[in-house]
Amino acid sequence: IGNDVGLESNALSADVLNEAVPGSIRRAEHFIAFMKKIVDHLKSRLRVVSGPSGGVQSETPLAFLHKMMTSTSLTESKPLKFAYSRLSSLLRTLEVTNLDEFYALTDVADFVTLLSTYSEGIARFAIIMEPNGSSIPGASDPVIQLACLDSSLAIAPLFKRFGSVVITSGTLSPIHL
Repeated sequence: IGNDVGLESNALSADVLNEAVPGSIRRAEHFIAFMKKIVDHLKSRLRVVSGPSGGVQSETPLAFLHKMMTSTSLTESKPLKFAYSRLSSLLRTLEVTNLDEFYALTDVADFVTLLSTYSEGIARFAIIMEPNGSSIPGASDPVIQLACLDSSLAIAPLFKRFGSVVITSGTLSPIHL
C-alpha cells in the first residue's frame, strides 16, 4: 500500500497486502465494473433496511458475503480481498491528488476487503444495518456499519511495534450528579 496518507490499513494482514491482485480486477475497466456491482448491492441492501418492512438488522460477515455473492454476478470472493489495494493502486496510477473526492469509494473498498478477509472462522466483525443513522430527527439516512467484535485486531500492531503500551480511557461529557 505504501506511504500514501489516507490509503493505509492496519487491520489487514501482510500476506493479503503482499499477494498479487487477481486477474479479474487487474484491468481498470474490470475493477470499475466490479466496484459498481458492490455499490449497487450495498444500495439495494440500504433500500430494504429503510423500507416499510425494514429495521435494524445484524449479520455475520459470512452471511453478508453470501447474500452479496448470490445477488450479484460475482463468481468468487477472492477479488473482494483486494478491492482496497486495487483502488489505492488505481488512484496512484491516475495520479489523483484530491483523495477527498474518493473517500466514499475508499470506505466501500475497505469495507468489502475487511468483510472478505475476516469472513471465515470466529466472527470478528458484525455488519449492522440501520434504517436511520442520522442524529437529525425525521431525517432518513440508512447506514451499514462494520462493528469490530475483536479489539485485538486493532491493538495487536501496537503491541508488536512498542515494548510498552499504556491504554487509557476518558469521557467527553461530565457525569451529571
